[in-house]
Amino acid sequence: MAKTFFAHSTQREDKADWEELPAHLRGVARTAAGFAAKFDAADWGDAAGRLHDLGKYSPRFQGRLGGEAGCDVRRLLAQSRAAIGAALVGLSRGVLEYAVPYAKEREAFDQAIAQKQAIAFKLADMHIETDSMRWMTWKAASELENGLDATKSAHLLHGY
Repeated sequence: MAKTFFAHSTQREDKADWEELPAHLRGVARTAAGFAAKFDAADWGDAAGRLHDLGKYSPRFQGRLGGEAGCDVRRLLAQSRAAIGAALVGLSRGVLEYAVPYAKEREAFDQAIAQKQAIAFKLADMHIETDSMRWMTWKAASELENGLDATKSAHLLHGY
C-alpha cells in the first residue's frame, strides 16, 4: 500500500479535507504555468510549481504536519498576520508622513490644499486608520508574546 503524503493540514483530526501532496503540486504547477505563460515561460512555471514543495515528502515534515510534534498552525498564522500588519502599519505611516507635508506645500487657487475641507478630512481619516491599525497590531503582538490565543485579534488585523 502506498503511503499518503499531505501538503497542508487543518485543525481537523480525521484528515478528510487535508490536501494530498501530488494533487497540490499539480494544482500549483497549473497555476504557475498560467501565470508564466504571460511571459512566454509556461514550461518554467510548470516545473517550478511541481518542484516548489518537494521537501514536504520528507518524514520529518510529514511528522510535524500533524504528528506528535505537531505544528500549531493557528499560532503560526496569527504570527504571520501580526507581522504583515506591522509591515503595513509602517507603510501607512510612511504614506501619511509624505502626504501631510505635501498637502501643506501644494497650492491650488492660491491656497494650500491641506486647508481644503475634503483634503483635510481625508488626511484625518488616514491618521485615524493608521493609528487604529497600529493599536490592533500591538494587541495581536502582545497576545502572542504573552502566550495567549491571538487568532481573533490577528484575523481582525489582517482583515483591516
